[in-house]
Amino acid sequence: MVPAPAWFGLAAAVQIVAALGRALVARLALAAAAALAGAGWFALRIHEIPAGHLSELWIGAGAGTPLVITVEGMVAEPARLMDPARAPGAMAALAAAGREAHWRVAVDVDRLVADAGPMRARGRVRVWVPCRDAGASFPVAPGERVRLSGELEPPRPPMNPGAPDRRLWAAQDGDAGVLRVPNIALVEPLGAPGGAAWAVRSRWVRLIAGLRAGAASALDAAAGSAEGGGESRAMLAALLLGEYDSAAQDVASAFTRQGLVHLLAISGFHLVVIAWAALGLIRLTGERGGLEPVLVATLVVLYLLVVPAEAPVLRAGAMVLAFLVAEAAGRRYDRLTVLGWIALGLILWRPMDLWSLGFQLSCGIVAVLLWQGRAWHDRLWGVPLRGTLRSGPPGILAAAARWLWGVVKGLISTSVLCWAVAAPLVAHHTGIVSPLAAPAGVLIVPLVTALLWAGYTALALGAVAPVAAGVVGGVLERLASWTAGIVRWLDHVPGTVLWLPSVSAPWAAAATAVALYWFARGHRRERGAWAMTAAVAAWLAVEVLVMPGLSWRGRVRVDALSVGDGTCMLVRAGRGLSGEDAMLWDCGSVRTGMGVRELPRAVRALGAWRVRTAVVTHAHLDHVSALPDVVAPLGIRRVLVSPATAAAAQRDSASVAGVLLRELRRRGVEVRVVRAGDRLRLGAATVEFLWPEDDFAGVSALRINEASLVARVTVATDGGERRVLLTGDIGPVAMGALMADAGATGGAEVIELPHHGSVNPAALEFVQAVGPAAVLQSTGPRRVGDPRWDPLRRGRRWLTTAAEGAVWAEIRSDGEVAAGSLRGPESRAAIGGGTR
Repeated sequence: MVPAPAWFGLAAAVQIVAALGRALVARLALAAAAALAGAGWFALRIHEIPAGHLSELWIGAGAGTPLVITVEGMVAEPARLMDPARAPGAMAALAAAGREAHWRVAVDVDRLVADAGPMRARGRVRVWVPCRDAGASFPVAPGERVRLSGELEPPRPPMNPGAPDRRLWAAQDGDAGVLRVPNIALVEPLGAPGGAAWAVRSRWVRLIAGLRAGAASALDAAAGSAEGGGESRAMLAALLLGEYDSAAQDVASAFTRQGLVHLLAISGFHLVVIAWAALGLIRLTGERGGLEPVLVATLVVLYLLVVPAEAPVLRAGAMVLAFLVAEAAGRRYDRLTVLGWIALGLILWRPMDLWSLGFQLSCGIVAVLLWQGRAWHDRLWGVPLRGTLRSGPPGILAAAARWLWGVVKGLISTSVLCWAVAAPLVAHHTGIVSPLAAPAGVLIVPLVTALLWAGYTALALGAVAPVAAGVVGGVLERLASWTAGIVRWLDHVPGTVLWLPSVSAPWAAAATAVALYWFARGHRRERGAWAMTAAVAAWLAVEVLVMPGLSWRGRVRVDALSVGDGTCMLVRAGRGLSGEDAMLWDCGSVRTGMGVRELPRAVRALGAWRVRTAVVTHAHLDHVSALPDVVAPLGIRRVLVSPATAAAAQRDSASVAGVLLRELRRRGVEVRVVRAGDRLRLGAATVEFLWPEDDFAGVSALRINEASLVARVTVATDGGERRVLLTGDIGPVAMGALMADAGATGGAEVIELPHHGSVNPAALEFVQAVGPAAVLQSTGPRRVGDPRWDPLRRGRRWLTTAAEGAVWAEIRSDGEVAAGSLRGPESRAAIGGGTR
């Protein structure tokens, strides 16, 4: 990257041009200087390592290399016990069997203990410590000093298409990586080093931890659950305190799909509700003038101290507080200008947020409401005539009804405006379009507002009178249950959620501009507005129907996504228009939760926004754990399983196979058994299953790998037929049977390395017999670079997910094989061996 001084030097030079120029030249030069200064600030904040930061350790060791270190620092937040059974993902509870719980805690490092002695250092590390005693507590409290020894892993680069570069976000937050401490004995409490600065900071951290612990206890008292379990309690914790638990995962996903996630996750909406409620209470005591915004701001600050200091919360708090300060100043000001300065300040503070959906929506929606909110409301409902005389004062019921109708009209106009402006941006970032988000918001916002008011009241009462909080708790749980039920009902209504492929940022910008034009100046008789709308719609049709087909150039393509220890392969033999020309070959990982966001995002980034078919080679968690979670976003309609998987599900409904098939059927997926001889049409290719045979009897709990499905994908090219061999986790028995039948194996240009690259004589002989030009190895770090494969690596392209991220191989129209990876160059692998 260009260093920061170079950017700042260019900015200064352009400013000289601006000073000497006139009119348009000066303005353009000033704009360019601002952009160059912004680039310099970004380089300084994100790309350059501060002196003494722990990230300097990798300058000599190489990026991505874990290091064994000992550090000292302050515990920055309360330790959280991470139960594997409460991880995200439909099959997380099953995957948690036999896995240890872990403590997770953040530590601000101030000293690195090296062989030459201690030295000053800085950076925040996220510490993971195994918890082998369920009743134990973490030995160090927030604000206390600690010494830790373990293996420090740096922030990882993106390993799959569409994934964010966590290294950039870590640099922004001062995050040095994950410190994995193997034993709680290596967590050593230390005494305070002394000094006023340390004492003040320590007391501040303890104060914040105490406030948050008190708020959590008050919520438990109000929700009637000291254990903190149940969906209602989890939903209330997310809504009021910003604490997320897997118990609320389903309802949180429904909120997201319906375009209502801003109502559940703490955002500006929550702070506005707090401000309204506080202002109403203050005005019950009379007019307080300039004191009102000061009191409201104080209450907002107290709330920000209670909730986690996440970026969306802090961003919303900064915006609300800035407007309150402007209001308290007692001077006239332009709110859009104030918002512009707030946005600039937020970007200076966190430059990476410029590319985040949360920042774009937060600032963008508020700007639109300030600019067109009142005007659009008047256009929609008309401007009420002032000074109209009525025959007499209305009754209480009539006045209440009139006020309520005014609130409903305001809610409708605001919801429609926000949805229309936000929809293109949300579609660009997530691929989700929620057509009923506006009416859903009209229905849900009053419930959530009432829930927030009741919740804040319960938190206040719980802090002083837990018994009184329990009375409010009944109302809280009922409101939470109603809200969750309505959102779930909306989520099951057909057409409330549409999934799109990856749409471009220029289209999102153009669609947003057209929407803004309609609200600002458009009229239903204006031909120009309709022409712009038609152009944007045609552009979207091209991106949805044409662009996915241009995302790759061959006849057959296999993408092996990086899932650690596990397998998830996307196989395509068409242009992605129907979803019938793409399939998933397994979809799992030992890291649960990958199917919630990462895998759908990766498949969408590859252009395969609809995948109708998935194949489960065998029922091991590392091959199936993410499959139920990707059903909805990828539109999976049928899953093909082996006879062994179907038999295992029938024998034991609590087994991996049983849970998998039950989850799939609950989502409306057709489950079909396939075996050797069955065929499937996949776009221009044919998928033929080669194994297992009907009479194969070697299946047992320990040998289920041998019953993995094996399939050959065959496609015609100008150079003749070409084949891809997909092998699952087959072992020596299956390999021997396949090699005994020469017609079954028949050679292949691309092969999935059996059982993630597990080495045995049969596997070596099998790959040699197939003679592929490209080998795709989906594995974790344990099997990377095994030297026993070296003789077979020569003369062919060998790609490993753990080392290179997502990898791919493609059979082109001329019959050649191309291969590459997310982190490496593309190359052509010649048929019959060799790479050119």
